Amino acid sequence: MVIIKAENLSKEFSVRAKPTGGGLRETIGAVLKPRHDVIMAVKDVSFSVSAGEAVAYMGPNGAGKSTTIKLLTGILTPTRGAVSVCGLTPWKQRTRLAARIGAVFGQRSQLLWDLPVRESFRFLGTMYDIPGGEFVKRLNFSVEMLDIGELLHQPVRELSLGQKMKCEMAAVLLHRPALLLLDEPTIGLDLMAKDRLRDTLRYAQKELGMTILLASHDFGDVEAICERAVLLVNGTVKYDGSLDVLRGMAGTTRVIQFTLASAADPGSLGSLPEVDAELDGDTLTVSFDRDRFTSAEVLTHVLSRFDATDVRVQEPTLENAIRKLYASGGEV
Repeated sequence: MVIIKAENLSKEFSVRAKPTGGGLRETIGAVLKPRHDVIMAVKDVSFSVSAGEAVAYMGPNGAGKSTTIKLLTGILTPTRGAVSVCGLTPWKQRTRLAARIGAVFGQRSQLLWDLPVRESFRFLGTMYDIPGGEFVKRLNFSVEMLDIGELLHQPVRELSLGQKMKCEMAAVLLHRPALLLLDEPTIGLDLMAKDRLRDTLRYAQKELGMTILLASHDFGDVEAICERAVLLVNGTVKYDGSLDVLRGMAGTTRVIQFTLASAADPGSLGSLPEVDAELDGDTLTVSFDRDRFTSAEVLTHVLSRFDATDVRVQEPTLENAIRKLYASGGEV
């Protein structure tokens, strides 16, 4: 079953252009006859997400990630194109859609600012018509998973950003949505809180069957939660596929670092052509092309010539692959 299906989705914004000159005439002219520029935030975006998937929606700042999520929730109406979310058209059936999705925006809140957190949860339970016994069960689950028990009696306005984000996540899980749309959900969280939230999201996907679309710059979130990525650059989809394939785009160069037991001359490495060796103190760094040599071959060769107390193999990272794609303008 397809939960999200976007076809040639586009969104334009018209913004008032600034006066080209700094004189009085130009300023008055800009007021009386303002000019407008058209900004294409999202351009012909097409992708689909099946039920139960966890998909990372990635891209640099200004790529159009948040705009896309607002289109999927019905907050914005597209300039052109079509999109279906849970079988509904978001901007036409927004009320019905709200019961089937949960959305968390890093800088937006659905909690009631002046009331204790528990009262916000009770309000949401009533709004989504969750029976009393089921509401208590779901709330206890979220409190335990996200460790927010001590926050329930605090007014929302007194929470730190990280505390508020944990409560926001608990709130969207109350009505058991089919789809979670998350925009920077771990912003402001410390390492332990991030781990708890990631565990909660993995449980929501694997055990509760929720579908997740995650927009985040945090590669830890992406790798912990998602199996697939959609990469957006300048409002256009440049990659749609598995994280493993994307990680492989970092290149074929591999690096192994050896901590040596005694002083050595990297020139003694020998007999492995096109392998670079650098020595910094007691650390020998060997770089090689994985298409020419395997890690096992390089390890065997080096350890037969040098005494090493520690070895660290540096695999290509998702961050390096994404950085390379951004630098190339998203050209795969």
